[in-house]
Amino acid sequence: MSKQEANLNLKKYEEEMCNGNYISTQSILVKKSFIKKYLFDTRFPRLQDYDLALRMIPNLKVSYTKEILVDLYREKDSIGNSQNKYNESLNLLLNKKYNIKCNIEHIYNIFKKKHN
Repeated sequence: MSKQEANLNLKKYEEEMCNGNYISTQSILVKKSFIKKYLFDTRFPRLQDYDLALRMIPNLKVSYTKEILVDLYREKDSIGNSQNKYNESLNLLLNKKYNIKCNIEHIYNIFKKKHN
């Protein structure tokens, strides 16, 4: 592992994820066999990547690189611009059970605060 890469303590990763979404679909690299166990929850009109990450946390080995590998652009018609889809996804998050140590209501309140 280079100086630019590091393993992230899973407990630390879980704490970070309990304080907001730091994951983008383009940045998740996992084995095909692993991702087939989880898949995206198609009920989510937004935050599918965050839901996926929260479900995978208990079984992850997390590493990261400081190197920029992805450029993100948001188009005018992006689902990321829809407040209604965002609110619907927050309600789905709130009512879903995750095998994590943080309070999902805490996550819900962070997201609500960020987008109000």
